[in-house]
Amino acid sequence: SAPPAASNPPPPAHIPMAVQGLSEVRVLAVAAGLCHSLAVTCDGAFAWGDNCDGQLGAGARGGFEAAAVRVLLPPRRRVLAAAAGSTHSLFIVSPGDIWGAGRNAHGPLGLGA
Repeated sequence: SAPPAASNPPPPAHIPMAVQGLSEVRVLAVAAGLCHSLAVTCDGAFAWGDNCDGQLGAGARGGFEAAAVRVLLPPRRRVLAAAAGSTHSLFIVSPGDIWGAGRNAHGPLGLGA
């Protein structure tokens, strides 16, 4: 289980630093949204940053995750790619389905009416 979300984001880093929570996985790709980021790994997808609209896909809405948390996607299906918008995230999951999380005010998740 993930640690409680921090109430305030940490200060900016002016030199590159390692993302916490990803040291045990092999990262294949990353995506950056307005205030959140995503990583596709051999072991699924991870997300960190602002979660105001549930865009981290970790099962809750609100708060801020300073370290990477696992995105809750269908089990036993490989994550092929991820994309991040301002307040939503999209994942291509084998065999080619698209899953989304976050704000859907203008339909970016493709959930219909």
